[in-house]
Formats: sequence, C-alpha cells, structure tokens
Amino acid sequence: MKRVILYIVLGALVVAGLVAAFRPLRQRAGQVATYLRVMSGDTGDVMSSANYQRFASRREAVLAMKAALLDVARIESLAVANSGRPVTTFLATDVTFDPNKVSVWISLWRDRWVAAAASSRFNSTMTCMITAMLDTVTSRYQPGAPVCAEAWFPESIAVMPRPRPK
Repeated sequence: MKRVILYIVLGALVVAGLVAAFRPLRQRAGQVATYLRVMSGDTGDVMSSANYQRFASRREAVLAMKAALLDVARIESLAVANSGRPVTTFLATDVTFDPNKVSVWISLWRDRWVAAAASSRFNSTMTCMITAMLDTVTSRYQPGAPVCAEAWFPESIAVMPRPRPK
C-alpha cells in the first residue's frame, strides 16, 4: 500500500511539474520559431545588401582596370625583352582587355614607365596606375602592383608600393 501511495504522489509531482513547465516551454518554442522565420527571411548574404549593390559597378571597373594594367605590364615586358626598351603604343591584337571599357595610356620616364587606366563604361572616377622601375642590377623593369584611387597627384606616380614587412 505504501508503494501505491508513493507512486501516486510521484506521478502527481511529475504531472504538476510538466504543467508548470509547459507555459515557459511553449513561450520559448514560440520565440525559437520566430527567430527561425526571421533567419530564413534574411539570407545574411553580403552580396545582396544594398551597400554592396551600390558599389558593384565601381568594383567591376576597378577589376577591369587592374586586369588591363597587368596585361599592359605583360606587353611591356615582352617589348623590353624583344627590343630592349618599353613602348608607348601596342597593337590591338596584343591586348586581352576591352578598349571600349578601359582606356590605358603609358608614359616613359628616364628610369621607369608608368601606365594609367581609366574606365569610361562604368562611370567611375577611379583611376588605376602601375609603375615599373628600372632595376639597375639586372637592367630589367620591375613592375609593381596596380594601385587604384579616386584622385591622383603628379607626385604619387613616382612611388611604388613598398613590400610589406614579414
């Protein structure tokens, strides 16, 4: 008889505990369901954000200009290897970039050549430049990396990007 009373009291305690915990558990389950609905609606994708879309044409222009400048560096390296000096003009068959999207011009200085690129198609005010300095030890031009900025000043084209310390 004592066991039956013990089982009835223990069962009543379990039922009372479940009834007491049901309301907070139901509220928490509702909150989790709300969070899941919000998370499924928001992709969290940076590519779809308004700010990313706003500057998409600028990024596309910068990528096109950097690719064009690297192509010019390749062409200049071939010209220096063939003739011993850089050139300011090149054939349309030599280039891989679209001249309708990116315009490139080259200026020769005593110890370097500088190529600049501007984008006409993307309505961007960005300008990219690459500088190749003459290495006096090997007598070869060593191009730097293409650098892009909103505005260029005459003194900025003489500065090559420094290698970062390791």
